[in-house]
Amino acid sequence: MEHQGPQKGFARLHCGLCVRIVPFMFSEINTKNRWRNRDRFIKGRAEIEAFLTEKWAKELDYRLKKELFCFTDNKIAVDFQYEYRNKEGQWFRAYGIEHWTFDTNGLMKERQMSCNDIPIKEQERKIK
Repeated sequence: MEHQGPQKGFARLHCGLCVRIVPFMFSEINTKNRWRNRDRFIKGRAEIEAFLTEKWAKELDYRLKKELFCFTDNKIAVDFQYEYRNKEGQWFRAYGIEHWTFDTNGLMKERQMSCNDIPIKEQERKIK
């Protein structure tokens, strides 16, 4: 399937939709994609799949909230926070920002993410 991406730039509505659906669009990731997640540098679909499999095995009961920060012709930045617990039952809240760059077909070609994890008590959770 050929995608029609941001050849003429993003509109605010398009960006708002991307913020909501990008986490669910892994199947639409460019196979030459590059990601930076905290201190890890990941290249290509196979490495991204392995990274996400490992991440989701460690970060249990994951709940995510994202908001549009800014955008340009082929880039979107979002603020996010998410909560998860580890296998031992300790809850965490992560705060951060992501920058996404899209190719001319609308596929994500680069993702940069920085965040901090803060231990919280279960009763301190905000995202349920």
